[in-house]
Amino acid sequence: MRSGLITGFLMGACLGVIACNPAESDWNKAITANTAEAYQAFIREHPDNEHVDEARGRTFSLHDDEAWAMAQAANTVAGFQEYLRQEPGGTHVGQAQYQATALQRAAAWKAAQKDVSVESLQAFLDKYPQGPESNDARQKLGALSYRVQLAGARSKAVAERARARLQERFGKVIHNVVVVPPGAPDTHYRVTSGPMSESDANSACAAIERMHQSCKLIQLPAVLG
Repeated sequence: MRSGLITGFLMGACLGVIACNPAESDWNKAITANTAEAYQAFIREHPDNEHVDEARGRTFSLHDDEAWAMAQAANTVAGFQEYLRQEPGGTHVGQAQYQATALQRAAAWKAAQKDVSVESLQAFLDKYPQGPESNDARQKLGALSYRVQLAGARSKAVAERARARLQERFGKVIHNVVVVPPGAPDTHYRVTSGPMSESDANSACAAIERMHQSCKLIQLPAVLG
C-alpha cells in the first residue's frame, strides 16, 4: 500500500512539474513538429529560455536544407548562386560553389569546341585549370602540334608577301596562314597553317597538293602561333 502511494505521489509530482513548466512543454511540441514555424513560435513565446539557441540553430538548419533542396532541383548556375546568396553561411556552400563552377565549366567547354584552336583551348584552361573538361582540353591542346608548311623565306618581308598570297589561295582549306619566325638551328621564316592535329594536317596537305601546291607536315610546339 505504501509503495503504491509513493508511486502515485511521484507520478503526480512529475505531471505537476510539466504542468508548471509550459516552456518545456512547448519545446517538446516544437521538436515534435520540427518546423521552422514551430521553433520561431517557441522563440517568440520564450525568448529567455535555455532552448532558444538550439531553436535558432534548428531553424537555420531547416531553412538551409530547404534552400539547398531547391538549388539541387533546379540544377542550374542561377539556382546554386541563389542558394549562396540566401545562405552564405550554409552547410552546403562548398557543394553549391562546386556545382555552379562545374556547370559553367561544362558550358564553356561546349562553346570552346565550336572553334577548337590553341588560343581557345588555352583560354579555357586559364579559366578552368581543373576538372574533367580541363583534362580533355589539355589532351586536345597536346594534339595540335602539327602544321602544314607551304613556303619558306629568308626574310620576314618575303614571308609576309607569300603568306598573303597563300592565304588568298588556300584559306578555305587551312583557314589561317601564318608566318612562323626562325628558331635555332633553322634560319628561315616558315609560311604555314595554324596548329592542327596530325590527321587534319595530312588531310589539308593532300587537298593542297591536289591544287598543285607543294606542302609538307612539320611538328612544332603547339604554343607557337
